[in-house]
Amino acid sequence: MSVIVASLMLIAAPLVVDSRDQAAGAPVNGSATTGAWSGVLSWPTLAVHAVLSPAGKVVTWGNGQSGTSFDVWDPALGTGAGSHQLLSNDTGTALFCSGQHVSPTTGEILTFGGELPDASGAVAALRFAPGSNQLSDTANPMKHPRWYPTTTRLPDGRTLVQGGSVGGFDGASVITPELFTPGSGWTELTGAASEAIYGYPANAGPGWYYPRTWVQSDGRIFGLSQRNMYYIDPSGAGSITPIPGTWNRGAGHQSTAVMYRPTRSCGSGG
Repeated sequence: MSVIVASLMLIAAPLVVDSRDQAAGAPVNGSATTGAWSGVLSWPTLAVHAVLSPAGKVVTWGNGQSGTSFDVWDPALGTGAGSHQLLSNDTGTALFCSGQHVSPTTGEILTFGGELPDASGAVAALRFAPGSNQLSDTANPMKHPRWYPTTTRLPDGRTLVQGGSVGGFDGASVITPELFTPGSGWTELTGAASEAIYGYPANAGPGWYYPRTWVQSDGRIFGLSQRNMYYIDPSGAGSITPIPGTWNRGAGHQSTAVMYRPTRSCGSGG
């Protein structure tokens, strides 16, 4: 299997220097309160996605368009080759265009959607167990194939999945969110289906492409889809409420957004 070697930089705060890391470009000076950037480090895969496991290891994947490998990095072992474990993805679903989150009950990393060998979207819901380093199918496929979907873990343990196309940039939009309830399976939120939000709005690019979403204190989900803002109520058949106005900063699928405190979000880039 061919391996793409990518490069990353790390920032550490407070600063802790390990002699094993100095040759690898780790920070050797800086403030304990502001941190310091390391030098550029070699990475064994193209880290499109990165998830911090409850055990403190960082799992990355997205090896080009193949998505056939993922890496487990143990920061406790430094930054050299011995700190990485490169593993194969043998599920048949490329995960460079998946959505993911960490299960609060099991610590497993759950991924949703992705790409099949024929370039169509995947319905697969996979689990990665950090303890055993095993990637497997949950046998709970989604109702719709999704290429670049967004997943949001709700406070009650359910998973909201929205957005994505049926495959490729020219694929049809998946305009209906769905909800996974442990022990019960998937439910389509037909009341929250929206071509205006998840389709191809006139004022921006594809609305299905990784919507940015966060749970609010009242249980609703606040979302950004290109320049459109909205709320989803996941109760019952679901509902979606557009918010008047547009998000004029940090918009689009190439932007970065974060909730920096409850009910407060910001975005940049795009």
